Amino acid sequence: FPSHDKYVLVKTSKNGKAVAAKRVIKTGHTGESRTEILDGIQAGDEIIITGSQELNDGQTIDAAGK
Repeated sequence: FPSHDKYVLVKTSKNGKAVAAKRVIKTGHTGESRTEILDGIQAGDEIIITGSQELNDGQTIDAAGK
């Protein structure tokens, strides 16, 4: 992914393990603490927030906090 793309990490499953997957997003309006996401994720996607700065695309994650 080019470094200028905006993205989120979502929880996916690969070979029965929870994995972080990078999804490029298109954003709309941005407020003080909220950003409108116009494209790139779907209803039901589990966005990774806590610890996402240390994760890489395809990395196995510990989803025990759910």
